[in-house]
Amino acid sequence: MSGPDPTGSQGPADVPGLRRAGDPFTLPQSVLMNRLGLTSGTVSVRLGRLERKGAVTGVPSSDDGRGVMVTLTARGVELFDRVAPEHLDNEDVLLSALEPHERDQLAGLLRKLLVAFEHARSSSPLGFTVEPAHAARRARRAHASGGPLRLVVLRGEQEHVVDVHPSTGR
Repeated sequence: MSGPDPTGSQGPADVPGLRRAGDPFTLPQSVLMNRLGLTSGTVSVRLGRLERKGAVTGVPSSDDGRGVMVTLTARGVELFDRVAPEHLDNEDVLLSALEPHERDQLAGLLRKLLVAFEHARSSSPLGFTVEPAHAARRARRAHASGGPLRLVVLRGEQEHVVDVHPSTGR
């Protein structure tokens, strides 16, 4: 099962696949996308996070100008080799009560949830809209430091932005 990767990125990224690829630890982004069963945009977001942390680099493919070759950096290799064994041990403990087919089912359901929350917005059948996790964290930090909490209220098809200030509640 794919879980959060050991480099601290949100959601699965095929860092193990890059590691197993051997030196120079490079694979096309399309291969990573297919292995993870995720969209190109979702994989791009995750790889961007890893790139900002110095764990991977992405360069245009020399074979196809539209493709990207993703390489695990020396820092990424070191992080993976240090953290992966403990991560896998923890995963085994957490999932020990599940049969293999149940683990696969859980992985599929978690993948579906992660993809839904990484898009610009996820609409709930209850009528509310959920911002992606990174936007929600940013809003909580702003609110904790005295800034307004921004809410997007849907009325019919219209979106209305409301800033709630902690000092006044309005």
